[in-house]
Amino acid sequence: MNLLFLAMDFGFFPTNDFNNILGGTSTILYYLGILILFGIYAYISSAYQSIGKKSGVVGSGIAWIPVIGPLVIIYQSSRKSNWPFIMLVLINFLFLILIPFLFKSIYVIYALVIIYICVILTFLVMNVIWHWKAYEKVEKPGYWILIPIAIIVLGYLISLINTKLAFIFGGILGVGAFIVHLILIGIAGFDTFVPGFED
Repeated sequence: MNLLFLAMDFGFFPTNDFNNILGGTSTILYYLGILILFGIYAYISSAYQSIGKKSGVVGSGIAWIPVIGPLVIIYQSSRKSNWPFIMLVLINFLFLILIPFLFKSIYVIYALVIIYICVILTFLVMNVIWHWKAYEKVEKPGYWILIPIAIIVLGYLISLINTKLAFIFGGILGVGAFIVHLILIGIAGFDTFVPGFED
């Protein structure tokens, strides 16, 4: 990049052409990013819809609702209690009610933050349990859901050991964990048999 700016200074590379190239490149990257995100969304939705169908979930097309759909499919596939969903809705409703009082009492803010963190942590734990049971419903190992979590934990431990490499390793392992999760839900949703994991 520095060479390009140096070339512009000496007149070897017209400024307008350089700006056009940068603008065109950023536009291409923007639309490419949108296509990649849409592809990931379609893949995730299709995988969870397939998991729902194989688990006997009625109306598995709900998996195409962004964010909420896959969670509903996993919950229904696992046949587990719905109280974490209810708790999450109630705490959000409570948050909306208490907004006018938030700036009047610091204790209300602290209490609400603590409750909200507890609810989110509970929901995350239940999400892992739902995935475990849903994997088993489609005859895949439930522990698969722990593999991406283990990768994330590994990245966190590495960041504690070497803080200078925390951002690099954290980013790489975070993306790696996401890719592994995509692969596993794809296998669970689209494949009917995986050698070595038969009952």
